[in-house]
Amino acid sequence: MRSVITGALGEKSAREFLERHGLQLVRKNFRASEVNPKAKGEIDLIMWHEKFLVFI
Repeated sequence: MRSVITGALGEKSAREFLERHGLQLVRKNFRASEVNPKAKGEIDLIMWHEKFLVFI
């Protein structure tokens, strides 16, 4: 349980930092299984910066 809380706090801190530097949130906690049920993995943050998508 502690690691879940630590992870959530880390994601929140990263998001706030990136937003302060001009990035905009597109999506959070994207799971690959949403596209392909056999796929595994997660992208914590997908952010937009100028003309780039940034994956964290």
